[in-house]
Amino acid sequence: MTRLIDADELIKSYLDHNRTEFEIKNCCMANENVIAIINNAPTVELTEGEWMNIDDIAVQCPFCNKIEVIPSKFCRECGAKLDMWKENEE
Repeated sequence: MTRLIDADELIKSYLDHNRTEFEIKNCCMANENVIAIINNAPTVELTEGEWMNIDDIAVQCPFCNKIEVIPSKFCRECGAKLDMWKENEE
């Protein structure tokens, strides 16, 4: 499953990591390489929608049709950002 991350927060966390002065002075090129790798990493489009209520217990992702009993803010199958459900109109 694809994991969505906040690249800016990852870079900040990497740079804020507790380092000694020696490490900071000798890792400039490594830092630039890591930041370049993060910035050039493949991205995915964030799909947004609403869970569809399919019965009294379960909801379904409208994008990949994954059924969940306990919905969250994101579909565990396809990563779509989903608000709470709407009634299934079928």
